[in-house]
Amino acid sequence: MESLPLWGIRAIIRHLGRVDEMQRGAHLTGMSVGFGVAITMALTIGALTSAGLNTAGWGSWVIALSGMLSWSWASSRRGATI
Repeated sequence: MESLPLWGIRAIIRHLGRVDEMQRGAHLTGMSVGFGVAITMALTIGALTSAGLNTAGWGSWVIALSGMLSWSWASSRRGATI
């Protein structure tokens, strides 16, 4: 189970090495947008938790889903394909 994130990172790097420059730029833009959104959500949920809101059941899912959805949205806006 510990090797699952490493496998995903390896698959993304391998995919980026195989696509052309336009696709690579679109995917990297999407990844940077997704990272920014995920960090913003993590800080927001951390602030809500500090304020007393119980986020134990849904907090990490919101962070992951917001990052992945914004990644795919930004990549598709730049014209990336699978």
